[in-house]
Amino acid sequence: MSLQEQEHDTREDNWKVPPRLKHLAAIGWRVLVIVAVAYVLAMVLLRLRLLVVPLFGALLITALIAPVVDRLSGWGLPRLAAVWMSVVSSILFLLLIIGAVVPAVLMEVDDLDTNFEEGWERTRQWLIDGPLGISEQQIDEWVAELGRQISENRSDIMWGVLDQASVGIEVVVGLILMIPVTFFFLKDGLKIWNWCLGWVVEEHRPRVDTVGRRSFQTLSRYVRGELALASIDAVFIGIGLFLIGVPLLLPLVLITFFGSLVPLVGATVSGIAAVVVALLTLGPLEALLVLGVVLLVQQLEGNVVAPLLLGKAAELHPLVVLAVITAGGILGGVIGAFLSVPLAAVASVLINELRRPNDLLLSSEDRGESIATYGE
Repeated sequence: MSLQEQEHDTREDNWKVPPRLKHLAAIGWRVLVIVAVAYVLAMVLLRLRLLVVPLFGALLITALIAPVVDRLSGWGLPRLAAVWMSVVSSILFLLLIIGAVVPAVLMEVDDLDTNFEEGWERTRQWLIDGPLGISEQQIDEWVAELGRQISENRSDIMWGVLDQASVGIEVVVGLILMIPVTFFFLKDGLKIWNWCLGWVVEEHRPRVDTVGRRSFQTLSRYVRGELALASIDAVFIGIGLFLIGVPLLLPLVLITFFGSLVPLVGATVSGIAAVVVALLTLGPLEALLVLGVVLLVQQLEGNVVAPLLLGKAAELHPLVVLAVITAGGILGGVIGAFLSVPLAAVASVLINELRRPNDLLLSSEDRGESIATYGE
Protein backbone atom coordinates (compact mmCIF):
# COMPACT_ATOMS: atom_id res chain seq x y z
CA MET A 1 0.00 0.00 0.00
CA SER A 2 1.37 3.36 -0.97
CA LEU A 3 1.94 6.20 1.44
CA GLN A 4 -0.92 8.16 -0.14
CA GLU A 5 -3.38 5.30 0.39
CA GLN A 6 -2.26 4.93 4.02
CA GLU A 7 -2.87 8.62 4.61
CA HIS A 8 -6.36 8.31 3.01
CA ASP A 9 -7.28 5.34 5.30
CA THR A 10 -6.01 7.27 8.32
CA ARG A 11 -8.25 10.24 7.44
CA GLU A 12 -11.23 7.86 7.06
CA ASP A 13 -10.53 6.33 10.47
CA ASN A 14 -10.40 9.79 12.03
CA TRP A 15 -13.85 10.60 10.57
CA LYS A 16 -15.37 7.21 11.46
CA VAL A 17 -18.46 7.50 13.75
CA PRO A 18 -17.90 5.84 17.15
CA PRO A 19 -20.01 2.67 17.67
CA ARG A 20 -21.71 4.09 20.77
CA LEU A 21 -22.79 7.20 18.87
CA LYS A 22 -24.20 5.00 16.09
CA HIS A 23 -26.13 3.03 18.71
CA LEU A 24 -27.53 6.18 20.32
CA ALA A 25 -28.49 7.60 16.92
CA ALA A 26 -30.34 4.38 16.03
CA ILE A 27 -32.24 4.51 19.32
CA GLY A 28 -32.85 8.25 18.90
CA TRP A 29 -34.62 8.15 15.56
CA ARG A 30 -36.75 5.23 16.69
CA VAL A 31 -37.79 7.17 19.79
CA LEU A 32 -38.65 10.16 17.58
CA VAL A 33 -40.83 7.95 15.37
CA ILE A 34 -42.64 6.55 18.42
CA VAL A 35 -43.20 10.05 19.85
CA ALA A 36 -44.48 11.31 16.48
CA VAL A 37 -46.91 8.40 16.16
CA ALA A 38 -48.11 8.88 19.75
CA TYR A 39 -48.61 12.59 19.13
CA VAL A 40 -50.60 12.02 15.94
CA LEU A 41 -52.71 9.38 17.69
CA ALA A 42 -53.37 11.74 20.61
CA MET A 43 -54.44 14.51 18.23
CA VAL A 44 -56.79 12.15 16.39
CA LEU A 45 -58.32 10.98 19.66
CA LEU A 46 -58.78 14.58 20.79
CA ARG A 47 -60.55 15.42 17.55
CA LEU A 48 -62.84 12.47 18.21
CA ARG A 49 -63.18 13.21 21.93
CA LEU A 50 -66.97 13.37 21.72
CA LEU A 51 -66.82 9.66 20.85
CA VAL A 52 -63.63 8.54 22.59
CA VAL A 53 -64.34 10.05 26.02
CA PRO A 54 -67.81 8.46 26.38
CA LEU A 55 -66.38 5.11 25.27
CA PHE A 56 -63.59 5.25 27.85
CA GLY A 57 -65.96 6.61 30.49
CA ALA A 58 -68.32 3.72 29.76
CA LEU A 59 -65.38 1.34 30.12
CA LEU A 60 -64.61 2.81 33.57
CA ILE A 61 -68.24 2.46 34.64
CA THR A 62 -68.29 -1.08 33.25
CA ALA A 63 -65.20 -1.93 35.28
CA LEU A 64 -67.03 -0.66 38.36
CA ILE A 65 -70.41 -2.36 37.77
CA ALA A 66 -69.25 -5.62 36.15
CA PRO A 67 -68.53 -7.38 39.49
CA VAL A 68 -72.10 -6.57 40.62
CA VAL A 69 -73.55 -7.98 37.40
CA ASP A 70 -71.40 -11.10 37.74
CA ARG A 71 -72.55 -11.56 41.35
CA LEU A 72 -76.22 -11.23 40.39
CA SER A 73 -75.73 -13.68 37.53
CA GLY A 74 -74.03 -16.08 39.91
CA TRP A 75 -77.10 -16.00 42.13
CA GLY A 76 -79.17 -17.32 39.23
CA LEU A 77 -80.48 -14.08 37.75
CA PRO A 78 -80.38 -14.01 33.93
CA ARG A 79 -77.51 -11.93 32.56
CA LEU A 80 -79.79 -9.48 30.76
CA ALA A 81 -81.89 -8.91 33.88
CA ALA A 82 -78.76 -8.41 35.98
CA VAL A 83 -77.47 -5.80 33.53
CA TRP A 84 -80.80 -3.95 33.47
CA MET A 85 -81.03 -3.99 37.25
CA SER A 86 -77.48 -2.67 37.70
CA VAL A 87 -77.77 0.10 35.08
CA VAL A 88 -81.20 1.30 36.20
CA SER A 89 -80.15 1.24 39.86
CA SER A 90 -77.07 3.34 39.06
CA ILE A 91 -79.14 5.91 37.15
CA LEU A 92 -81.71 6.11 39.95
CA PHE A 93 -78.92 6.58 42.48
CA LEU A 94 -77.52 9.55 40.52
CA LEU A 95 -80.99 11.05 40.16
CA LEU A 96 -81.51 10.65 43.89
CA ILE A 97 -78.30 12.59 44.57
CA ILE A 98 -79.35 15.37 42.20
CA GLY A 99 -82.80 15.46 43.79
CA ALA A 100 -81.22 15.86 47.22
CA VAL A 101 -78.72 18.55 46.23
CA VAL A 102 -80.89 20.90 44.16
CA PRO A 103 -83.52 21.62 46.85
CA ALA A 104 -80.79 22.11 49.46
CA VAL A 105 -79.05 24.69 47.25
CA LEU A 106 -82.32 26.50 46.52
CA MET A 107 -83.07 26.71 50.23
CA GLU A 108 -79.72 28.40 50.90
CA VAL A 109 -79.89 30.86 47.98
CA ASP A 110 -82.00 33.35 49.93
CA ASP A 111 -79.44 33.47 52.73
CA LEU A 112 -76.37 33.73 50.48
CA ASP A 113 -76.58 37.51 50.03
CA THR A 114 -76.63 38.04 53.79
CA ASN A 115 -73.83 35.51 54.31
CA PHE A 116 -71.65 37.13 51.65
CA GLU A 117 -72.20 40.60 53.14
CA GLU A 118 -71.36 39.42 56.66
CA GLY A 119 -68.38 37.39 55.46
CA TRP A 120 -67.00 40.27 53.41
CA GLU A 121 -67.40 42.64 56.35
CA ARG A 122 -65.51 40.26 58.65
CA THR A 123 -62.76 39.77 56.07
CA ARG A 124 -62.52 43.52 55.49
CA GLN A 125 -62.27 44.20 59.21
CA TRP A 126 -59.59 41.53 59.60
CA LEU A 127 -57.54 43.03 56.78
CA ILE A 128 -57.69 46.42 58.50
CA ASP A 129 -57.21 45.40 62.15
CA GLY A 130 -55.23 42.21 61.59
CA PRO A 131 -51.49 41.62 61.15
CA LEU A 132 -51.52 42.82 57.53
CA GLY A 133 -52.49 46.36 58.54
CA ILE A 134 -54.09 47.28 55.21
CA SER A 135 -55.83 50.64 55.16
CA GLU A 136 -59.50 51.04 54.29
CA GLN A 137 -58.57 53.26 51.36
CA GLN A 138 -56.37 50.53 49.83
CA ILE A 139 -59.17 48.00 50.09
CA ASP A 140 -61.61 50.38 48.37
CA GLU A 141 -59.06 51.01 45.61
CA TRP A 142 -58.58 47.27 45.07
CA VAL A 143 -62.33 46.68 44.88
CA ALA A 144 -62.72 49.56 42.41
CA GLU A 145 -59.85 48.24 40.29
CA LEU A 146 -61.39 44.78 40.27
CA GLY A 147 -64.71 46.20 39.11
CA ARG A 148 -62.95 48.21 36.41
CA GLN A 149 -61.08 45.14 35.14
CA ILE A 150 -64.28 43.13 34.98
CA SER A 151 -66.04 45.93 33.10
CA GLU A 152 -63.21 46.35 30.59
CA ASN A 153 -62.89 42.60 29.93
CA ARG A 154 -66.59 41.90 29.85
CA SER A 155 -66.52 40.61 26.27
CA ASP A 156 -63.63 38.23 27.00
CA ILE A 157 -65.45 36.96 30.07
CA MET A 158 -68.61 36.37 28.03
CA TRP A 159 -66.68 34.46 25.36
CA GLY A 160 -65.10 32.38 28.12
CA VAL A 161 -68.53 31.60 29.56
CA LEU A 162 -69.82 30.59 26.11
CA ASP A 163 -66.75 28.41 25.58
CA GLN A 164 -67.36 26.66 28.89
CA ALA A 165 -71.02 26.29 27.95
CA SER A 166 -69.99 24.40 24.80
CA VAL A 167 -67.82 22.15 26.96
CA GLY A 168 -70.81 21.59 29.22
CA ILE A 169 -72.92 20.56 26.22
CA GLU A 170 -70.23 18.07 25.20
CA VAL A 171 -70.23 16.65 28.72
CA VAL A 172 -74.02 16.23 28.70
CA VAL A 173 -73.93 14.56 25.26
CA GLY A 174 -71.12 12.28 26.45
CA LEU A 175 -73.05 11.29 29.58
CA ILE A 176 -76.11 10.45 27.50
CA LEU A 177 -73.98 8.38 25.10
CA MET A 178 -72.30 6.55 27.98
CA ILE A 179 -75.55 4.96 29.15
CA PRO A 180 -76.22 2.70 26.10
CA VAL A 181 -72.50 2.01 25.62
CA THR A 182 -72.19 0.87 29.24
CA PHE A 183 -75.27 -1.32 28.81
CA PHE A 184 -73.82 -3.11 25.79
CA PHE A 185 -70.37 -3.43 27.40
CA LEU A 186 -71.97 -5.16 30.38
CA LYS A 187 -74.29 -7.31 28.27
CA ASP A 188 -71.96 -8.30 25.41
CA GLY A 189 -68.51 -7.46 26.75
CA LEU A 190 -67.20 -11.00 26.40
CA LYS A 191 -68.52 -11.31 22.84
CA ILE A 192 -66.96 -7.96 21.91
CA TRP A 193 -63.62 -9.01 23.42
CA ASN A 194 -63.66 -12.38 21.64
CA TRP A 195 -64.46 -10.59 18.37
CA CYS A 196 -61.40 -8.39 18.93
CA LEU A 197 -59.29 -11.48 19.62
CA GLY A 198 -60.39 -12.86 16.28
CA TRP A 199 -58.24 -10.21 14.58
CA VAL A 200 -55.11 -11.39 16.43
CA VAL A 201 -52.78 -14.01 15.02
CA GLU A 202 -53.69 -17.34 16.63
CA GLU A 203 -50.27 -17.99 18.13
CA HIS A 204 -50.36 -14.62 19.96
CA ARG A 205 -54.03 -14.83 20.95
CA PRO A 206 -53.51 -16.39 24.43
CA ARG A 207 -51.02 -13.69 25.46
CA VAL A 208 -53.19 -10.85 24.14
CA ASP A 209 -56.20 -12.38 25.92
CA THR A 210 -54.29 -12.57 29.19
CA VAL A 211 -52.96 -9.02 28.88
CA GLY A 212 -56.41 -7.63 28.08
CA ARG A 213 -58.15 -9.36 30.94
CA ARG A 214 -55.51 -8.48 33.50
CA SER A 215 -55.58 -4.88 32.30
CA PHE A 216 -59.36 -4.82 32.78
CA GLN A 217 -58.98 -6.29 36.27
CA THR A 218 -56.43 -3.62 37.09
CA LEU A 219 -58.75 -0.92 35.77
CA SER A 220 -61.59 -2.31 37.89
CA ARG A 221 -59.48 -2.29 41.06
CA TYR A 222 -58.22 1.20 40.28
CA VAL A 223 -61.73 2.64 39.75
CA ARG A 224 -63.06 1.07 42.96
CA GLY A 225 -60.06 2.31 44.90
CA GLU A 226 -60.39 5.86 43.54
CA LEU A 227 -64.11 5.95 44.34
CA ALA A 228 -63.40 4.79 47.89
CA LEU A 229 -60.73 7.47 48.33
CA ALA A 230 -63.03 10.16 46.91
CA SER A 231 -65.79 9.05 49.27
CA ILE A 232 -63.44 9.29 52.25
CA ASP A 233 -62.38 12.81 51.25
CA ALA A 234 -65.97 13.92 50.72
CA VAL A 235 -67.31 12.44 53.97
CA PHE A 236 -64.62 13.70 56.34
CA ILE A 237 -64.21 17.11 54.69
CA GLY A 238 -68.00 17.37 54.67
CA ILE A 239 -68.10 16.65 58.40
CA GLY A 240 -65.53 19.41 58.96
CA LEU A 241 -67.50 21.88 56.83
CA PHE A 242 -70.69 21.01 58.72
CA LEU A 243 -69.08 21.56 62.12
CA ILE A 244 -67.60 24.89 61.00
CA GLY A 245 -70.95 25.96 59.56
CA VAL A 246 -69.98 26.52 55.93
CA PRO A 247 -73.01 27.09 53.64
CA LEU A 248 -73.60 25.19 50.38
CA LEU A 249 -72.53 22.02 52.18
CA LEU A 250 -73.91 19.43 49.75
CA PRO A 251 -72.54 21.11 46.59
CA LEU A 252 -69.12 21.44 48.20
CA VAL A 253 -69.20 17.78 49.24
CA LEU A 254 -70.02 16.76 45.65
CA ILE A 255 -67.28 19.03 44.29
CA THR A 256 -64.85 17.40 46.74
CA PHE A 257 -65.97 13.91 45.70
CA PHE A 258 -65.68 14.44 41.94
CA GLY A 259 -62.57 16.59 42.31
CA SER A 260 -60.83 13.83 44.24
CA LEU A 261 -61.28 11.52 41.24
CA VAL A 262 -58.63 13.61 39.46
CA PRO A 263 -55.44 12.63 41.33
CA LEU A 264 -53.31 15.36 42.93
CA VAL A 265 -54.89 18.28 41.05
CA GLY A 266 -58.61 17.76 41.70
CA ALA A 267 -58.34 17.52 45.47
CA THR A 268 -56.42 20.80 45.58
CA VAL A 269 -58.97 22.63 43.42
CA SER A 270 -61.94 21.36 45.43
CA GLY A 271 -60.18 22.33 48.66
CA ILE A 272 -59.61 25.85 47.35
CA ALA A 273 -63.33 26.11 46.47
CA ALA A 274 -64.32 25.20 50.04
CA VAL A 275 -61.85 27.71 51.50
CA VAL A 276 -63.08 30.51 49.21
CA VAL A 277 -66.73 29.88 50.12
CA ALA A 278 -65.85 29.91 53.82
CA LEU A 279 -63.86 33.13 53.39
CA LEU A 280 -66.64 34.94 51.51
CA THR A 281 -69.49 33.82 53.75
CA LEU A 282 -68.00 33.39 57.23
CA GLY A 283 -64.65 35.16 57.44
CA PRO A 284 -60.88 34.55 57.55
CA LEU A 285 -60.83 32.50 60.79
CA GLU A 286 -63.35 29.98 59.47
CA ALA A 287 -61.50 29.88 56.14
CA LEU A 288 -58.29 28.95 57.97
CA LEU A 289 -60.14 26.21 59.85
CA VAL A 290 -61.51 24.84 56.58
CA LEU A 291 -58.00 24.93 55.09
CA GLY A 292 -56.70 22.96 58.07
CA VAL A 293 -59.44 20.34 57.73
CA VAL A 294 -58.83 19.95 53.99
CA LEU A 295 -55.07 19.59 54.39
CA LEU A 296 -55.40 17.12 57.29
CA VAL A 297 -57.86 14.86 55.47
CA GLN A 298 -55.92 14.94 52.20
CA GLN A 299 -52.61 14.16 53.92
CA LEU A 300 -54.10 11.20 55.80
CA GLU A 301 -55.82 9.98 52.65
CA GLY A 302 -52.76 10.35 50.44
CA ASN A 303 -50.15 8.95 52.82
CA VAL A 304 -52.08 6.33 54.81
CA VAL A 305 -55.35 5.27 53.17
CA ALA A 306 -54.41 5.43 49.47
CA PRO A 307 -51.54 2.89 49.63
CA LEU A 308 -53.82 0.45 51.48
CA LEU A 309 -56.81 0.80 49.13
CA LEU A 310 -55.09 1.04 45.78
CA GLY A 311 -52.30 -1.41 46.54
CA LYS A 312 -50.69 -2.46 43.29
CA ALA A 313 -53.67 -1.46 41.13
CA ALA A 314 -51.78 1.56 39.84
CA GLU A 315 -48.16 1.09 40.83
CA LEU A 316 -46.91 4.44 39.56
CA HIS A 317 -44.46 6.77 41.25
CA PRO A 318 -46.01 10.12 42.32
CA LEU A 319 -43.63 11.93 39.96
CA VAL A 320 -44.91 9.80 37.07
CA VAL A 321 -48.51 10.54 38.13
CA LEU A 322 -47.78 14.27 38.20
CA ALA A 323 -46.13 14.16 34.77
CA VAL A 324 -48.99 12.11 33.29
CA ILE A 325 -51.64 14.46 34.72
CA THR A 326 -49.75 17.50 33.41
CA ALA A 327 -49.48 15.99 29.93
CA GLY A 328 -53.12 14.95 29.96
CA GLY A 329 -54.20 18.40 31.11
CA ILE A 330 -52.16 20.11 28.37
CA LEU A 331 -53.54 17.86 25.64
CA GLY A 332 -57.10 17.34 26.83
CA GLY A 333 -57.86 19.80 29.63
CA VAL A 334 -59.81 18.52 32.64
CA ILE A 335 -60.95 15.42 30.77
CA GLY A 336 -57.37 14.61 29.78
CA ALA A 337 -56.18 15.00 33.37
CA PHE A 338 -59.02 12.76 34.56
CA LEU A 339 -58.33 9.96 32.07
CA SER A 340 -54.54 10.13 32.06
CA VAL A 341 -53.84 8.20 35.27
CA PRO A 342 -56.07 5.15 34.61
CA LEU A 343 -54.64 4.97 31.08
CA ALA A 344 -51.10 5.14 32.48
CA ALA A 345 -51.94 2.47 35.07
CA VAL A 346 -53.30 0.12 32.41
CA ALA A 347 -50.30 0.82 30.17
CA SER A 348 -47.95 0.01 33.03
CA VAL A 349 -49.67 -3.30 33.68
CA LEU A 350 -49.72 -4.07 29.96
CA ILE A 351 -45.96 -3.56 29.69
CA ASN A 352 -45.33 -5.70 32.78
CA GLU A 353 -47.57 -8.48 31.46
CA LEU A 354 -45.87 -8.50 28.07
CA ARG A 355 -42.56 -9.11 29.84
CA ARG A 356 -43.87 -12.18 31.65
CA PRO A 357 -42.88 -15.65 30.39
CA ASN A 358 -45.55 -17.68 28.60
CA ASP A 359 -45.96 -20.11 31.51
CA LEU A 360 -47.49 -17.30 33.61
CA LEU A 361 -50.42 -16.76 31.25
CA LEU A 362 -53.93 -17.08 32.66
CA SER A 363 -55.46 -20.51 32.43
CA SER A 364 -58.78 -21.08 30.69
CA GLU A 365 -60.51 -21.35 34.06
CA ASP A 366 -59.02 -18.02 35.23
CA ARG A 367 -60.18 -16.32 32.05
CA GLY A 368 -63.73 -17.53 32.64
CA GLU A 369 -64.08 -18.80 29.09
CA SER A 370 -61.50 -20.36 26.81
CA ILE A 371 -60.54 -18.38 23.76
CA ALA A 372 -61.11 -21.60 21.84
CA THR A 373 -64.86 -20.84 22.04
CA TYR A 374 -64.39 -17.67 20.00
CA GLY A 375 -66.95 -17.48 17.25
CA GLU A 376 -69.20 -20.16 18.69
